[in-house]
Amino acid sequence: MIRALIREMLLEDLEGFVNRTKDISYFSSIDLPTFDEPHQKNHRSMAKAVKRAWALEADHEFMKSLIKVHWGDRKSLEKFLQISRRNEISTSAYLPGAIVKSFWGSIGVVIEGRVTLAANDMNIISSGYFGELSSEIQKKYASSGIPKRATIFRGSDRLGAKDSFILDRSSYAPTQSSRNEFIVDNWKPVGFVVSSLGFPENIEDSLLNPDAPLYHNAVFVLQHSLPVYNQRMEEIPRSSIEAEVEKVKKFMV
Repeated sequence: MIRALIREMLLEDLEGFVNRTKDISYFSSIDLPTFDEPHQKNHRSMAKAVKRAWALEADHEFMKSLIKVHWGDRKSLEKFLQISRRNEISTSAYLPGAIVKSFWGSIGVVIEGRVTLAANDMNIISSGYFGELSSEIQKKYASSGIPKRATIFRGSDRLGAKDSFILDRSSYAPTQSSRNEFIVDNWKPVGFVVSSLGFPENIEDSLLNPDAPLYHNAVFVLQHSLPVYNQRMEEIPRSSIEAEVEKVKKFMV
């Protein structure tokens, strides 16, 4: 009986979110989550209302339990690690024990922070990219942090569909984990995950080619003090990475 009650309560989260936002529907023609254009002020107020409704209905303990990763390559992640921790960021999220990988890049930054919005498909939120924001907008939000919001919000079975948002475990679809989006605020990096084939399970063979991306990824993670994990979120001893990098350096000479 208790288990049945808990399941019923979880299922109510998504239903409650849909009910709270039943009168909200908008479509932004520009992927700009700040909605700074004058004609988008009404959309901005609705986008804020969506996040407030999500915060009221979401299972925040479940959100904390997920492994959240911001993916990229070493160049984009170097820039990412330098942005303000007050900026809201996009991550992919995985259940504990799941294989952590993505087509977004061969390396990712593991993130801790407060989830403010989540959906099973990034296109449901369409929160845009920081690289597309003008310098004026970046300066405007320098002290408060740049927000990320849903630029689309529609009825069921449409782009931006409300019932595709994630509120709890029952509304999270693991099969779409490579395309989901979790917006995170007040974040901090807590590690790296390397998902390239052969690394680190067969790290020596992978690094022997000094031109291979794996070698440069290894050098990149060693430049930071964060722990490094494989796809199973098992920590890789830094000493083993350092040893293999040194072998490659000798090979290069």
